[in-house]
Amino acid sequence: MAAQCPNANQDRENLLIGGIGGITENKMMNAKYFKEAKINGKNINSYIDTGSKCVTLREADANILGLEYEVMKSPFQLTGYGSGKVTPLGECNALVEVDQAEAHVTICNMSKEMLTIEAGQKLGRGYLCVEDQVETDTGSMLAASTSRVQKIMDECHLGARLSEDDVGQLRNLIEEYHDCFALSIGELGCVNHYEMKLQLTTDEPITHRPYRLSYAERMRVLKQIEELKAAGIVEESISEYASPIVIVKKKNGEERICVD
Repeated sequence: MAAQCPNANQDRENLLIGGIGGITENKMMNAKYFKEAKINGKNINSYIDTGSKCVTLREADANILGLEYEVMKSPFQLTGYGSGKVTPLGECNALVEVDQAEAHVTICNMSKEMLTIEAGQKLGRGYLCVEDQVETDTGSMLAASTSRVQKIMDECHLGARLSEDDVGQLRNLIEEYHDCFALSIGELGCVNHYEMKLQLTTDEPITHRPYRLSYAERMRVLKQIEELKAAGIVEESISEYASPIVIVKKKNGEERICVD
């Protein structure tokens, strides 16, 4: 595929062999989270991670700032991308200033040790972009669109009081907005225009034992999970948090898995 990539030779000089790189748009989507901060009155570039429980600092930056850290009495591991784990060298207390706020916080001093990521973990997804012209078959597209509209109409529960004009108006709306209806899990997709925050009432991980399912139910649940994974809606992870799932019957007789 690399030989067919139209942009294969762009920005090759910026790649570091054996280093850590990233692929982003020219305009940074998360620029608002990058802030110039101060640690003990000295400037440093920082990244605001609202989901992190601790403040971390690279060993090289800690040396530049002249921070002295102590070895932890009870060492622990931090979990990062792909559920990778790394052990801090130590910790220290310092005054951190961001915008108009300041506070004395505990900072974990991080080494150059690489994250340990278990086999099978997803770190990202690659998409092959090919610049080319595409010829379309208008007749086939029209037939597919008509079939899709009819499938959506069949899912609608229409009352006996609706007139033919009312049904016609409904069909016109569905024809205009047919792409807003998902006919399968693969078409459901994800919303990436909004951010959601969960306010926890405790720092302790919440774990519940799974509910018992019969062998047949487990097979049906695994099938749905595989469909969700294939659609990019869920992914495997390793976490201290765990919630059980329940099977709920839908009106049409199908089963839906829900997190309790």
